[in-house]
Amino acid sequence: MRVMLKTLFLGAMMAAGATAAAAIERDPVGDQWIPDPEEQFLLDLQIRDRMLGDGVRAYDTPDGPCIVFGDFLTALDVPMKIDLEAQRASGWAFTEENRIDIDRKSGSVTYDSNREALALSSIKEVPEGWCVKAPALERWFGLNVRPNLSGSMLVLESEARLPVELAAERRSRAERLANRASFDMASLPQVKLPYEMWRMPAMDVVVAAGVTYSDAGGMRFDRNSAIYASGELAKLSFDARLLTGTQRQQGTFRFRAYRSDADGGLLGFLNATHFEIGDLDTGSTGVSNVAGSGRGAMVSNRPLRRLARFDEVSFEGELPAGWDAELYRNGQLLAFASPNAQGRYAFNDIELQYGRNEVEIILYGPQGQVRRRVEEVLVGDQQIPPGETWYFASVSQPERDLFDFGSRRRPATSNVRAQATLAIDHGLDQKTSVGLLAQSLLLEDERLTYAEGAVRRTLGNALVEATIALNSEGGQRYRARAVGELGGIDFGAYATVNSGFRTSAVEDRVKQEYGVSLFAPLKIGSKNVPLSGQVGWRRYTDGTSALAAATRLNMLIDRFNLTAELDWEKRSFAGPAPPTENLNARFAGSGRVGDVRLQGDVELALAGTGVNRAGISAYYSQSEYVAWDGGLVWEPDNGRVRARVAHIRNLDIASVAVTAEAATDGSVAAGFNLAFSLDAPRFQPTRTPLARTGSVHATVYRDDNDNGIRDRDEPLVKGALLTTGHTGRGDASDDAGLIRMAGLRTHSPVAIGVDTSGLADPTLVPRSALRVVTPRPGVAAEIEIGLVGSGEVEGMLLDGSGNPLEGVELMLVGEDGQVGGRTRSEFDGYFLVEQLAYGSYRLVLADASATALGLPKDLGKVFTLDPDKPYLRLGTIVADTPQLAAATP
Repeated sequence: MRVMLKTLFLGAMMAAGATAAAAIERDPVGDQWIPDPEEQFLLDLQIRDRMLGDGVRAYDTPDGPCIVFGDFLTALDVPMKIDLEAQRASGWAFTEENRIDIDRKSGSVTYDSNREALALSSIKEVPEGWCVKAPALERWFGLNVRPNLSGSMLVLESEARLPVELAAERRSRAERLANRASFDMASLPQVKLPYEMWRMPAMDVVVAAGVTYSDAGGMRFDRNSAIYASGELAKLSFDARLLTGTQRQQGTFRFRAYRSDADGGLLGFLNATHFEIGDLDTGSTGVSNVAGSGRGAMVSNRPLRRLARFDEVSFEGELPAGWDAELYRNGQLLAFASPNAQGRYAFNDIELQYGRNEVEIILYGPQGQVRRRVEEVLVGDQQIPPGETWYFASVSQPERDLFDFGSRRRPATSNVRAQATLAIDHGLDQKTSVGLLAQSLLLEDERLTYAEGAVRRTLGNALVEATIALNSEGGQRYRARAVGELGGIDFGAYATVNSGFRTSAVEDRVKQEYGVSLFAPLKIGSKNVPLSGQVGWRRYTDGTSALAAATRLNMLIDRFNLTAELDWEKRSFAGPAPPTENLNARFAGSGRVGDVRLQGDVELALAGTGVNRAGISAYYSQSEYVAWDGGLVWEPDNGRVRARVAHIRNLDIASVAVTAEAATDGSVAAGFNLAFSLDAPRFQPTRTPLARTGSVHATVYRDDNDNGIRDRDEPLVKGALLTTGHTGRGDASDDAGLIRMAGLRTHSPVAIGVDTSGLADPTLVPRSALRVVTPRPGVAAEIEIGLVGSGEVEGMLLDGSGNPLEGVELMLVGEDGQVGGRTRSEFDGYFLVEQLAYGSYRLVLADASATALGLPKDLGKVFTLDPDKPYLRLGTIVADTPQLAAATP
């Protein structure tokens, strides 16, 4: 019957003169088969040893199984769209070059530069949409697709790892790192990085040159270079900066020698955490806003991550060209940044809320890279621990370099020839601390001394600070500040009164100042939108007063960061002059459209000239090594529009950019920029900045005799990856077993681990899962990581009544006291630990689980894994009374 129907169907088609190329033929087998959702199969999608997605649905048709296409695309995270009305599906699979276009109306399929006629039975219509046969999926996606309906499995095979696999591995590493973050860093093995009498510096080098032509200025040539070096001298860290230029830019050289230790203990009885000499780079003292920068010397025992100000904090870090940075505080987007001229991001004066502030900085790369940096900043209780005393002392010549070349024009603010500062903070109790600042200034023709006292106190959900400052001339300054939270709204307030007070040759012009700021996360749909506002009033010594208000709104919409700012100021004068009023607005946004990253901003003078500036820029990453950057800027004040285009080459050894610019006024410019770094002691060029960050050089080997030492006959291991918390990156270990990782935050301990998921031998694991390194600028920590064999341990955890214990966290503790593995029991009490290094272990409960069950941690089970017994079944473990019983396997 089926053959007869098919013959009749084909004969009718031939009689009508239709061809297969003109339209899809209807499948008589498919016409007879009616899909029944009650008879569909749910298959687990597996590739290698990994399950993907939540399964895919399938049907058993008379001519073989088919897979629901939408489920298949979702499980593999393939960006393809299916238009059932248009009978078409299009997109790309795994790489953007592999375009797939399925057109049922025209009866054709295009994939990976191939084109074929769509077979009669390749696609079935089912209630869920399209159901595609496995052979068609194999050709279109370049995979081996093997459905097994009886075993409820859909097995995929691919030589290369698919993007969805790599993403799952990244998530798995992130979960492992999250667990590691809860470990006590002090209990992990510490990698010592001793100071040396001389350590060759790592160097970051930037060379730029350009030519500009305009009708007014004619032809002008510029060139400049910057070299930043970090190394060690006389068992001190040092950094040096050499800047050279042309015309008005004369050369400068800055040098600083210092030592930092987050645990303190420097300089004997001073127990310092940091000291330096040369060109100081210290910023604020923390009690007052008097800077300690300039040539001189300073010492402090303050924590290295101490807040620079009462309720604000700043962050800075590396940001290559083409990257963007976003800053979140407690999950709220506050700011975003692009690379500056030095290839860094800077978030300055970020306001903090009362309590714990989790600040997360997310960096987005042009090829979809994502890096995260998380900082926790406390405002309130225990800001200065009870009974502790912190000090800061410095002597310096502000705004003067250690080495001056020629007579450089000094800034107008440089009227202080020398200064000496001593600041002390002391914690009285959990809620109260006091501070004292004394400073002596040598001005151009006089000496000025002043002292400031501060009291900080936590009151409810607010931190309040009151200060009184007196100078040697009888001048006085009174100041109060507060930051807190009330009814879900964060607030800040300040008040300052000056009476003849000055800290320089000129009296402070501000006589009185008052202000308040509010922060409220608005709920718009499912989004939390941070809205902030400030109002302030100032009176100056000449009788002028100013009332100002500002508001800021940030939104994140489909990977587009949008911000709107509104600033208003009304200034009144003491004389007959009428008041003036300004109202300015700024709108900015950044995001991605396809492969292009866009940024734009508009600045408006609403009460005056209208648009002050408008600009848009675009960055396109053609590949990992080639990128294009362009932009347009409208400058109404100058009556011109400027256009810029740059071509960027990111080579392994350097980053090179060539820029061309033109404006509507006839001016043109062209420039060249070369940036690279040299590591020490190899002095191999790389485009990764090295002098300002820490790095690790790890050698991975197979420790066959498990002695923790790399012996001459033990082979090196290729394909291992280093893992750290939220910073740093590195390629897999090379043929010499070497991994280089740069970009680590300096003077802050970081746990270093190794990811062995990409190794040819899946049983190899590190003997020590983690070790702690405290990176220093420009210095590579040399470590060796030995890999040993591993096995598996499984068992069943029951209570005293024989019922399974679900969700109990178990740890396997080695003879050295280190945790070798962790797991959690499943609903039936079953637990499994994979890739557990050979050795002897005891099974214990995690603290939280032991507390919840009311049992001691030790489960009384000790076992050994070795090459002769790599897979061990512990049988039933009964967690009952303090006298735990372990059943015989």
